[in-house]
Amino acid sequence: IRARYSADLTAKEKQKTERNYEIFLRDYATRLHVRAKFSKLEKDYLISIHAYENYLVLFPNVPYTNALTLDLAESYFLAHNYAHAGLNYENLIRREKAPKKSLLDSTIQSYAIVLKTPDKYTKLEVTQSREGFRDIGTQFLKKFSTDPASPMIRFNIARTYYDERDFNNAVKFFFAFINAHP
Repeated sequence: IRARYSADLTAKEKQKTERNYEIFLRDYATRLHVRAKFSKLEKDYLISIHAYENYLVLFPNVPYTNALTLDLAESYFLAHNYAHAGLNYENLIRREKAPKKSLLDSTIQSYAIVLKTPDKYTKLEVTQSREGFRDIGTQFLKKFSTDPASPMIRFNIARTYYDERDFNNAVKFFFAFINAHP
């Protein structure tokens, strides 16, 4: 990365150095992820998370960003850090034009786990998970309203308002749940 600001290198040399470093760092992070998936050890997932985060900080807008963000979210999920997994899945949803159902499912599942065990997470993570569950759950309901998971999602959106003690919205969404699923 020092090559980016080097006064000794030409623009072509800087570009070549950065391209080679991007390839090396992407390969390194991916190999660590494969190793973690093979070993299934939390420490290996944490190492791959660190490598992916470094890569995405240095190269946020390359063609591989979405694939590596998905791997990062998966690593967080497999390391049982569901709040960060949900945030990364949600960031990926924002970057994609038409996110797949499986990506929406993974995000909702990550946030649901946080909301089921709020004592294991910080207040900020729980609040972010509530907001994320509402946002992604609403997207899911718009695209897949007839899915078997729709009643659970609709109910839990209402429950997020109840848990925040926002009773006006909770009542509104519980009534919407009851009307949609009598």
